Amino acid sequence: MRYRTRFIQRLVLAASLVLVAIGLLFFTLGLMGLTSPIACAITGCPSITSVTYAAHWDEIFVGIVMIVLGIGLIFVSAKAKKSL
Repeated sequence: MRYRTRFIQRLVLAASLVLVAIGLLFFTLGLMGLTSPIACAITGCPSITSVTYAAHWDEIFVGIVMIVLGIGLIFVSAKAKKSL
């Protein structure tokens, strides 16, 4: 039984590390998308909150959520290790 609980702890820890890594990837891609140049019309460039940048903001928010979930799972895994 003890082997099974350690396996589950390691599985939760691995899943949380993967979530943090993918979250950092999405966050980085979103920031890179916000800073990449776009073609501006004669009337000027759109503001950063316009529809043009909506996909990049989605990537940033998804990245933040995945990082927070991953860190939460790391805490859960650490608490489970202490309870053994």
